[in-house]
Amino acid sequence: KAQLSEVEELNNKNIEKIIALESEIKQIPDLKGQIKKYKENLVQLQSQVTELKLVDEENKTKLQSAHEEVTAMQTQLKKKSEELAAAKNELEKSRQSAKLSSSVERLQDVLSPETKEKILRLEAENKQLKEQMNNKGNEELQNDLDIANSIAKSNEDKY
Repeated sequence: KAQLSEVEELNNKNIEKIIALESEIKQIPDLKGQIKKYKENLVQLQSQVTELKLVDEENKTKLQSAHEEVTAMQTQLKKKSEELAAAKNELEKSRQSAKLSSSVERLQDVLSPETKEKILRLEAENKQLKEQMNNKGNEELQNDLDIANSIAKSNEDKY
C-alpha cells in the first residue's frame, strides 16, 4: 500500500509536470510569433538606420559644399570691396587731378615761357611716377591675390 501511494503520488506529480509542459507548448506559437515580429522590427530599424546614415552623409556633403561656396563668396566679396575702394580712390585722384589741371592751365596763361617749361617737365615727371606707382600697386595686388588663393586652398584641404 505504501508503494502504491508513492506511485500514485509520483504519477500525480508527473501529470502536473505534463500539464505544465502542455501549457508551455501552447505558448510556443505565440512566442514564435513575437520573435518573428521582433526580427522584422529589427530589420526595419536597421534599414532606417542605414537610410538615415546615407541622408546624414548627403547633408554633410551639402554642408561642406555650402561652406566652400560661402568661403569663395567671402573671398570674392573682399576682392570686389578692395577693387571698389581702389576705384573710388582713383576717381578722387582723377577729380583732384582735373581740378589741378584746370588750375595749372589758368596759371600757364599768366606764367613766363621758362616757368611753363618747368611745369611741363614736372607734369611729365609726375606722370612717370604715377605709372611706376600703378605698376607697383598692381604687383602688390597680384601678391595679395596669390596669398588669398593659397589661404583658400589650405582651407579647402582642411575641410
